[in-house]
Amino acid sequence: MKNQRISKQAWILFSIFFTTVTTSHVTAQETSLSFGAARSFGINGVTHPLFEQSEITGSVTSATAKRVTPSTGYNVRWELNHYLNEYVGIGFHGTLIRGNWQHFSSERKIVFVQHTARSIKCNGFSLAANLLVRFPNEYVSPYFSLMPGFFSGYLDIHDTVTYSEALTASVWKYTGMNSFFLGMVAGADIHLNDHLALFVQAELINFTTSPQRGRLITRNGSDFLDNIPTSEKRIVFVEHMSSDYNQLVDESLPTQILKPYFNHDSFQLRIGFRVVFGYR
Repeated sequence: MKNQRISKQAWILFSIFFTTVTTSHVTAQETSLSFGAARSFGINGVTHPLFEQSEITGSVTSATAKRVTPSTGYNVRWELNHYLNEYVGIGFHGTLIRGNWQHFSSERKIVFVQHTARSIKCNGFSLAANLLVRFPNEYVSPYFSLMPGFFSGYLDIHDTVTYSEALTASVWKYTGMNSFFLGMVAGADIHLNDHLALFVQAELINFTTSPQRGRLITRNGSDFLDNIPTSEKRIVFVEHMSSDYNQLVDESLPTQILKPYFNHDSFQLRIGFRVVFGYR
C-alpha cells in the first residue's frame, strides 16, 4: 500500500510537470528583463551588548533596549524571468543592498565616564531564483513568487570613544555575514504595451546572520595600523569562549568575542519597469 501511495504521488507530480511542459510548447512563451528599486523596513530587530543605549546621570546608569535592524534601507534589483506558459515561470535576480545608518550612544563609569558613540549599517548583495505564478490580464497581471536565495554582507561600524579628555575614533568592518533565505513576493505588472510594463511589488523576507571576523580599518583617521597590536585590530567571532584570568592576553592574536546574531526580517516595497521579449 505504501509503495502504491508513493507511485500515485509520483504520477501526480509527473502529470503536473508534463502538463506544464507540454503547455509551454503550444503557448507563446515570454522572457522579460526588469530593473527596480525598493525601500526596505526592518520588522524584527535584536538587542545586543555591542549596540547598547545607556547614559549616566549622577550615580545612576540608565539603559534602554534599542533594536538593531540591519535590513532597514534601500536596494536595487535586476531580474530575468521566463514564463513557460501563460501562468508559470522561472527566473533569477540579483539585489544590491545598502542599509541606513543606525546610531547608538552608551556611557559607563571606570574612573571617569567613558562615552561611546557607535553608528552601524549593513551592506551586501543577494542572488535568488524566482518561482512565479501569475494571472494574466490585458491591463494588469498580478503574480506571486517564491525566492530561494543566498545573502552575503558586512557591517560598517564607526566608533567615537571619549574618556577624560582623550578621544579615539575608529572605523571597523565586520565580514562573513552569509545566509540562505526564502522570500515571498506579491506584485502586479501594469502593461503599457506588449513589450513594456511597470511593476509594483510587496516582499517579505527573513533570515539571520552573524559576522565571522572583524577588522579595524582606520584609527583617528589613519589607516597606518602597524604599531597597533593584533588583539586591538582583529576580531574573531566564536560560538563559545573561555578565559583564564591567571594568563596574560596574547596581543599577537585576534580578540575573541561571542557571535552577535542579527535578524534580517524585512518588508519591502518595490517599483520598477519590465521589458518583455515575446507576446502575452
